Amino acid sequence: MYSIMDVMTQNNRNDENDSRHLNNRLHHSMFQEYHSGKTDDNRLVDNIYLYIGVVVVILIILSGIIMMIKKCIKNYKKKDQLEQNIQSNALLSGLLITRKHSSV
Repeated sequence: MYSIMDVMTQNNRNDENDSRHLNNRLHHSMFQEYHSGKTDDNRLVDNIYLYIGVVVVILIILSGIIMMIKKCIKNYKKKDQLEQNIQSNALLSGLLITRKHSSV
């Protein structure tokens, strides 16, 4: 024997299931309408544009990385050359100072 509460909860469950099913059908039909309006050629063109865009973005990122690496190498070479100049100047100035103080 069912009580009134059991019947009401069963009806609520049925209503929830029906509304979920209706929502699923609605979303499915909207998706199907969107894709049925497009031909295979349009989908192919859209995919090509997407892939071209992805490739362009990847190439831009790679070129940026390469430019940064080149700049770092250039700065490293400048720094290394500056250090060599400082060392050679220090060596020459040291020789000159000792030359001035020598009795030759």
